[in-house]
Amino acid sequence: MKIRIGIGFSGWPFRCIEDFWDMVDLVEESGLDSIWLNDRIRNPAPALEPITALAMIAGRTQRIKFGMSVAVLPVRDPLILAKEIATIDFLSNGRMLPAFGLGVAQEAEWLAVGRTPQRRGAMTDEAVPLMRRLWSEEAVSHAGEFYSTHELTIQPKPCQQPLPVWFGGRSQAAYKRVARLGDGFLGSYQPPSEAGRAVCTIRSAAEAYGREVPEDHYGTIVPFHFGDGDLSAEIQTLMKRIDPNTPFESYAAWRKPDAILRRIDQYVEVGVSKFVLRPMVSGAAFYDQLARLAKLVVPRYHTD
Repeated sequence: MKIRIGIGFSGWPFRCIEDFWDMVDLVEESGLDSIWLNDRIRNPAPALEPITALAMIAGRTQRIKFGMSVAVLPVRDPLILAKEIATIDFLSNGRMLPAFGLGVAQEAEWLAVGRTPQRRGAMTDEAVPLMRRLWSEEAVSHAGEFYSTHELTIQPKPCQQPLPVWFGGRSQAAYKRVARLGDGFLGSYQPPSEAGRAVCTIRSAAEAYGREVPEDHYGTIVPFHFGDGDLSAEIQTLMKRIDPNTPFESYAAWRKPDAILRRIDQYVEVGVSKFVLRPMVSGAAFYDQLARLAKLVVPRYHTD
C-alpha cells in the first residue's frame, strides 16, 4: 500500500500570484505527491475555481498529480465537465484525479447559482455513470431524469483508462455512494477512529455491490501546523469553521514533527493511505510550512 502526501488549501492564502506559483514549484520539486483544490462559488473570501486552476497547474508541472477536494457535481453540467476533465487528463499525461461531492446543504449556496439542493444525490448518481461512458465510449446517447445527450463523442479521451473517480463526504449515504460508484474516498476532518469506520463501511458495502475499491484509494484531508505555543487567532477561526462539534485535537496534525508523524500513522493504521494536508496559515508562513512538510514528513512515507 503506497502512502502519499499531497497538499491542499482553501480560499486564497497567498500574498500575491507569484507566491501561488512558488507553492506549485515547491510541490513539483520537493517530492510532495499532489495538489488539491476545493470548490466554493459563493465564498466571502477570494477562492480559485478548481477546474481552471488545475489546468494551469497541469501546464506548469510535469510530475505531480492534482485533483478537486471536492468539486460540487450537482451544480455543474456533467457533459461539459467530462470534456474539461478529459482534456486536462490528456494534456497532463494522466495526472488528473477527479473527486466529487454533493456540496453543503445551505440554501444560500444553491440560490446563488440558481439551483436547489433537493435531489442532488440523485443528480450525482446519474451524472457519474454518464461521465464514465463519455470518457470511454463513442457516440453516447442518454435520456435520463436530469441529463440527456444524443450521439455525443468526447475526443481526445482521458489518458487514464479507466479514469478513477473519487468521492468525498462524511455520511452513510456518502460511503455507500463510494462503494456503488466510486474508485476512491477522500474524507475530511475526521478523527482516525471515524476515518477507520468509514473505510470499513465502504469496504463492506462495496462487497455487497459486487465491487472493490482499491486498498490504497482511501484518503483524508488533515489540517497541519509545525510550531509550538498557543493557537493563533487564525487557527482558532479555522477550528470553528470546520466543525465546532469535533475536537480539533482529534484530527489535526500539529506542533512537533513527531506528533505530526504519529497522527499520520494513526490514520494509516485504520486503512488511510492518501493524505491532503492543509497548512493552517497564510502569507509567507504558508510556503514555510510546506517546505517543512516536504523535508520532515515526505521522506518518512514516500519510500517506494
